[in-house]
Amino acid sequence: MFTSPLNPKTINDIDKFITDFKAQWNSTQKGKEIQFMSGLQVAEDNIYVLVTDLGLKNNISPISNLLKAFSKHFEALPMSKVMIK
Repeated sequence: MFTSPLNPKTINDIDKFITDFKAQWNSTQKGKEIQFMSGLQVAEDNIYVLVTDLGLKNNISPISNLLKAFSKHFEALPMSKVMIK
């Protein structure tokens, strides 16, 4: 959850980051490839959803790495909550 709605350029930047993260992960984690990552989807006003299929051979590691890399790359974006289901 972000503290305000994201503009289209920021959403595109996040989508590119997600695509790049998946490509990098898959190139270095043979046998543990991320099967699918959607682009950012608007769920409500300031709430966005990212759908992913990590495959059966992964644990929470790709998500942890994604969140760390995201917070470092987009540290200027004010987020108030992250929920993983």
